[in-house]
Amino acid sequence: MQHNSRAEEIVKAHILEPFREKEYGYIGMEFEFPVICLGKEISLKEIGSRFLVSLVENYGYGEEIRGTDGCLVRVGRGGDSVSFDYSYSLLELSMGKQKNLWELQGRMITILRMAQGYYHVYDCVLTGMGTRPVRLGEVEYTYDPFYNMIRHFLIDYAREKDLGKFFPNMCSVQTHIDIPYANLLDTYNLFNRLDFVRGLLFSNSLGKDKKGRTVYCVRDLIWESCGLPNTGIYDTEFHSLEEVARALAQEKIFVKKEGENLLGVKPQTLKEYFRNPDAAEDDIRYFRSFKRVVLNSYHVLEVRGDCVQPVSESFVTAAFHVGIACCCQEAAAELRSFLERNRITAANSRLRKAVITGKAIADEKELTMFLKRMLDIAAAGLAARGCGEERLLEPLRKRAALLTNPAKELQKALCAGKNMKDIIEWYAS
Repeated sequence: MQHNSRAEEIVKAHILEPFREKEYGYIGMEFEFPVICLGKEISLKEIGSRFLVSLVENYGYGEEIRGTDGCLVRVGRGGDSVSFDYSYSLLELSMGKQKNLWELQGRMITILRMAQGYYHVYDCVLTGMGTRPVRLGEVEYTYDPFYNMIRHFLIDYAREKDLGKFFPNMCSVQTHIDIPYANLLDTYNLFNRLDFVRGLLFSNSLGKDKKGRTVYCVRDLIWESCGLPNTGIYDTEFHSLEEVARALAQEKIFVKKEGENLLGVKPQTLKEYFRNPDAAEDDIRYFRSFKRVVLNSYHVLEVRGDCVQPVSESFVTAAFHVGIACCCQEAAAELRSFLERNRITAANSRLRKAVITGKAIADEKELTMFLKRMLDIAAAGLAARGCGEERLLEPLRKRAALLTNPAKELQKALCAGKNMKDIIEWYAS
């Protein structure tokens, strides 16, 4: 009989066991939008700082975090936050959890329109693209304490020292879903295995790999090369939550608190770290995973690997994930049938890489029918919630029928000679 390590017991107590209090219902979201200068380059720090100040002075937001330079970096109101985390070239909107996607959408769009109006005065736009479509000049970093630590960690431990290649160029939408404990294992396995489906439907960061080949979700490659631990996706199908705890105990902790300061330290697995009897159990709070699907210390299933979508279709990711989570068994059966019919045995990471680089994984007709069926399942899950949220899936019907996504649409527009400025504004509308 295998005995659990201290780290596994801590993971179970602080990450897995709290799911026993969960039931289906609440959803939270985070959106990261790149700030694009359409005219001459200006100081994004200057106008970004003024924007947060204006939210506090004119719209009832409260201060949440100031950087070590004294500038506001995060403000909040009613559970929602507006922030610049790593740099002023990326605005994050964090939406407090709600039971209704329409409520989340209304609040997010209200904040985004306010920001768009502010930035329009400076000939800038917040657009729905997963990476910056135009090269950024000098990166103006925030002095948010946590991201200060991340920056110093990368300087000390990452091979690539040009940090401007990383966070300022990665714009995601993250979906947080409450999952009941009884369904946690199956749902976690399913969302790991569906990584390729998200690549097919949601890729929105067109770029090139080191060999000059087209990549539709270049964010994946940026994450792989940034030097942070705990990235990618699990290839393992877990057979118990004990196995999940064992896997999480092999992920690495690289944050340590000393006094009031967070420090980036040489990464150690949780198992190694908590082998030290002096390591406090509470230090699990400083564990961060950057995998594309995460069970996190907020006790939600976090899908964090999706590119932010064109603004008018911002909620297709959450609608898909919530609908699938509500019909986990049906979705898993459909996925299993598709993989078996097409003799697809590739690991999750390899399958994702295949689709984001444009490689065929099945006959196009077969793949289209599979995606349509998954959308039907997601729609049924949303319909059962009784809010009409299934209508949010409609843009994905076209994507499934044409086997396209926003990155492929950008590629087509550029090949047709469309102006990048016009495309940026269309993705922002």
